[in-house]
Amino acid sequence: MNKKVVVVETKNLIRAVGIALEYLKRIESKKLQIPGSFLLMIHKPLLANKPKDAGRYRAATDQLSIGGATFTPCESAFVNYRVVDLIDLINNKRKWKKLYEDNFLNKIPPKNLESINDRNLDVIKLIFVSWYVHHALTQIHPFTDGNGRISRLLMCLILKYGGISNESFPPIINYLINKDKSKYLNCLNDADKNNYITGVEYMIEILNKSYIETSKMMKVLAKIGNDKK
Repeated sequence: MNKKVVVVETKNLIRAVGIALEYLKRIESKKLQIPGSFLLMIHKPLLANKPKDAGRYRAATDQLSIGGATFTPCESAFVNYRVVDLIDLINNKRKWKKLYEDNFLNKIPPKNLESINDRNLDVIKLIFVSWYVHHALTQIHPFTDGNGRISRLLMCLILKYGGISNESFPPIINYLINKDKSKYLNCLNDADKNNYITGVEYMIEILNKSYIETSKMMKVLAKIGNDKK
């Protein structure tokens, strides 16, 4: 991908994050509650450079190109239903506990759990849910383009409402993933086989790097602010 495209996509992603956060702020909910049209709303600015594809789900006549995938997306006729089910999962935190236990916690060897305290388990649960949702949306593949960016944005929103990310994370995570996309794709391929452990480990690594990058960014901004005084 050339630098010009990267710059355009990053600008569009930052704009989409801003629109998403502004919308969520207006509904004044302390929990992440999103409507069925939410993905279409944030997809429109995300793909502002491709207006024909922006803000609409893929149709049967659309051509899909999914590099490195080990799955077949659902038929276009079922996209809306699958998205609605996924949004219901995001909005209904009561479903998270069983999802987490069945698909992650019960698959970790007991000896590995002994060194993890309860607080860390809560954080890991949140990261698992965000990764699970991310993977589920990439499998649905509701759009002709921008599915990965939308999935990562949605993942970051789940983490933000859990207190472990902020508005700077979507573009930073997008950048870090694109630096070594093969590792990211391998984790998604593992999730296709119902193995979410590698994806959670990968996301812990990416989140740690994102905190470091955010800290560097804040120091630069503070220095600029001080220089202007």
